[in-house]
Amino acid sequence: MAVKGMASGDRAEAVKVVAEGVAKRLGYSGLKSLQEEVVVSFVTGHDVFAILPTGYGKSLCYVCLPEVFYLLDSPPLPSIIIVVSPLTAIIEDQVNIVLMLLEVC
Repeated sequence: MAVKGMASGDRAEAVKVVAEGVAKRLGYSGLKSLQEEVVVSFVTGHDVFAILPTGYGKSLCYVCLPEVFYLLDSPPLPSIIIVVSPLTAIIEDQVNIVLMLLEVC
C-alpha cells in the first residue's frame, strides 16, 4: 500500500491502521494515543520530537517504524531513524532514589 500519492487524511488513516497491526503483531494490544500521534506524524513526513513519560512506551514508537515503512512504501524507501534515549540517566536516577529511600528507613 503506497501512501505517497494519497491525500493527507487518507495517508494518516492508512498509517494508523498499519501501525496498529504492527503493534499487535509485536505483542501489544495496540498503540496509545500519543504513540499513534508520533508514528503517524513521522510516517506522513513530519519531523518529530517526542518527550513522553517513563514507562509510556516510547520504544514501541521507534520499534514499529521500520515495518510500518516497509508495509506502506512500495517499493520500500531507505529510511533513517535516530533515537536519543537517556536510559543511563534514568537508571541512575532510579538507583539514587532507592538508595535515598533506604537511608530514610
